[in-house]
Amino acid sequence: AGKKTTADFLVKKFRMCKVDADAWIKTVAGDKSSSIGDAVREFYSENSENQPLPDDLVVRCVADRLSRMDCQTKGWVLYNFPKNYQQAEAINMLGNRPNRVVLLDFPLEGVMERLSNRRVDPVTGKRYNLLWTAPESKEIADRLLQAPCDKKELLETQFSEYEKCIS
Repeated sequence: AGKKTTADFLVKKFRMCKVDADAWIKTVAGDKSSSIGDAVREFYSENSENQPLPDDLVVRCVADRLSRMDCQTKGWVLYNFPKNYQQAEAINMLGNRPNRVVLLDFPLEGVMERLSNRRVDPVTGKRYNLLWTAPESKEIADRLLQAPCDKKELLETQFSEYEKCIS
């Protein structure tokens, strides 16, 4: 099980709010009445969507979500955040401290194997892992795509940066 599955389990067990930072940023970007949404849209209009959103905007988005009444009353399970030490420090400075932290610690080899074998069918949107969920036909297999973020070289770089942050 990965972070989403674990988050879903914790949310159900403890009846908390699930806060997926990446999904929330997309929600904020679509909100035409939000100043944070305006800032996110402005960033993406001036930059490629492949560029990461600056930490200050990510933190503002997450802090906005955590300040909402449901999160304040029920508590929250936050995932896809923080992505670096600076984001963790910034959200902490805003007073959004978790009272529990779950660290999913997986061996690099297992993570690399799982992520580097992920594929998506651009026609149906169905997701595959070449090791565990083989495509139903050669036609489907031939059209599967790998996301740039799942390339082995990028994953190795990200894992190295992660290791530096938690050491």
